[in-house]
Amino acid sequence: MNRLLIPAGLALAGLVAFDSVFDQHQRLVELERASVCRPEQLTQLNERMKLERAAWISSIEERLAKERELVVTQTHACDARVARLQEMLADQQATLDLERRQLEEWEHAWDGLDSATVRGHLSELQARLETQRSDFDSFLLQRDEETQREQSAVSALETKLERTLAPDKQKLWEDLVGPVVQLIGDSTVGSGVLLESRPSAEGGFATNVLTAWHVVRDIYGSPDNYTAPVPVKIYAPDGTWRNLTAHLLAHDVTLDLALLVLDTNEHQPCGAHLASRSELGAMRIFDGVYAVGCPLGNDPIPTVGEVASTHHEIDGGKYWMISAPTYIGNSGGGIYAAGTHNLIGIFSKIYTHGSTRSTIIPHMGLATPLTVVYDWLDTTEYAYLETKAPEAEVQTASMAR
Repeated sequence: MNRLLIPAGLALAGLVAFDSVFDQHQRLVELERASVCRPEQLTQLNERMKLERAAWISSIEERLAKERELVVTQTHACDARVARLQEMLADQQATLDLERRQLEEWEHAWDGLDSATVRGHLSELQARLETQRSDFDSFLLQRDEETQREQSAVSALETKLERTLAPDKQKLWEDLVGPVVQLIGDSTVGSGVLLESRPSAEGGFATNVLTAWHVVRDIYGSPDNYTAPVPVKIYAPDGTWRNLTAHLLAHDVTLDLALLVLDTNEHQPCGAHLASRSELGAMRIFDGVYAVGCPLGNDPIPTVGEVASTHHEIDGGKYWMISAPTYIGNSGGGIYAAGTHNLIGIFSKIYTHGSTRSTIIPHMGLATPLTVVYDWLDTTEYAYLETKAPEAEVQTASMAR
């Protein structure tokens, strides 16, 4: 009996083992087919996001500390000046009291003086009192003016602090997101930036669009079709949009720049404010920037970062590198100074890594600075658009649909 049970048990164990191996094999096949994100990648991404958030918060806190220190310094200086003015006022009051006592002494001595002498002394005293009163009035007026100037300076600093602590979200949208449009082709999507509408000689308004040439080129598809209208999608704060068209006015293949004009004479509510050459010349690495474009065909998306380089050359072209995350579809979009919200560049290219399956590096975007744009416009009939002051492997960042 036991001899029969042993073979039967072995057979049963073999069937269970075979079933377990088959089940494990099926699970391995399913796991191989699944798209897996390694835990270390998630950890690295989480750590990098924490570091970037901590660095940004630290930068904001440092700026706020400096602004508060400046307000305190200005307030102390104002208090010290008011104290000095109060001391001067006390000295003037003491002088007036002395003059009054002298006048009283002269009045007591009236009987011992002849009228002519008394009138002479009184006239002299009256003249001195009038002079001192005039000086005192001027002093008070000057003190009031200086106090008002100090108060205005303190109010300006307080306003600047308030704007830093609580930025106007609607104003941010109007300055940064509103001017950015989407340029759409049959098989490509890119971005563009509306400039401020200008009165037209024919009546109404003319609104230009600044973008990257490769975006317009890909929309046209054929070099024989450069007169065709370019579809333009313009956005509103409530999330709605309008579909218009634009025509090409000028372009430069080498600089990767293009200038269009909307096919409408209506005034556009949002237009980018262009930085002057002097503001552009003062830009340095670590200066804050916003990048706004339509990555992957989405509505305009703002991202924040810093200037990483102002002297970056690719194939003879001069670019600024920014760390604000960008992606395919950002080409032609706007790069803005974080402090002034002025447009400082047009996004052109983005770095990729790898030759077989390229990986986009979102924080290594390249923008054409407005200094290059202004120099180009100076060679065309559209130089009037310039704002006057009172200066790895790279691939294009348009997106195939």
